Amino acid sequence: MRWVLFVLILAASVAHAKQLVVAFGQDKPPFVIGKTRTGLEVEIFRAALSASDYRMVIVHMPNNRLHRAVQNMPNIDAVASVSKTVESKNFVEKFIYFHNYAISKKQDGVVLNQIPDLRNYSVVAWQEAYLVLGNLFRQHFHPQKNKHFNNYYRELASQKSQNAMFWLGRAQVILVDKTIFRWYREQLSISMDTGDEVVYHDLFPGKTWYGAEFRHPEDKQVFEKGLESIKSSGLYDLLYQTSTQLDAEDSQELNNKLTDTTP
Repeated sequence: MRWVLFVLILAASVAHAKQLVVAFGQDKPPFVIGKTRTGLEVEIFRAALSASDYRMVIVHMPNNRLHRAVQNMPNIDAVASVSKTVESKNFVEKFIYFHNYAISKKQDGVVLNQIPDLRNYSVVAWQEAYLVLGNLFRQHFHPQKNKHFNNYYRELASQKSQNAMFWLGRAQVILVDKTIFRWYREQLSISMDTGDEVVYHDLFPGKTWYGAEFRHPEDKQVFEKGLESIKSSGLYDLLYQTSTQLDAEDSQELNNKLTDTTP
């Protein structure tokens, strides 16, 4: 009898839960794993909503659709990991961060002291990277304004394809978060040689932050309060370190970075 009562209470709770359809990007392990609808971004979003009566429904889409999903898709209530634009209305800052590097193979002798040096090499990045890597990068690699560089600079929707392109020698430099690069280096080693020594060029110092955008202000307020709560409790840092499996050296490196690159 108690078990039946528990099931009824649980069913009533689910029935009264507010459904929140949240759009995340496509595969960028360990931050987003589309096949299983898991990853650090999903876990942080869920943790921020855990004290509320929201029930999160997860969908995935490419980055170039993600940025305008709230404005263009009525069935989407929120989007994760987007940069703030003039069209953003119910925006929550600093949802997730990445530490991006320009990475090359040591044997190629790539010399990168500043962002304009990238013009001397073939470069591959993730989709819409030019929007979040700072004004100087945007000046040189905006896809519409600098068509001259299209043959040397490419942005791919799939970060697996981005990493494969680098290891197959089709790009001399890859722009990518260090954790994502390490993850794909291990995964791709099954099908290709990823053993070359690499050089991490720290052209983008600090954390590159992304936020979350909501259709309704009341949803934004609930999420923002929950995000602040898990940050102050230490749960946010714990989720990040557990998911990315940062070693002590990497954790210290990130903590020592004082300059934030916020889209």
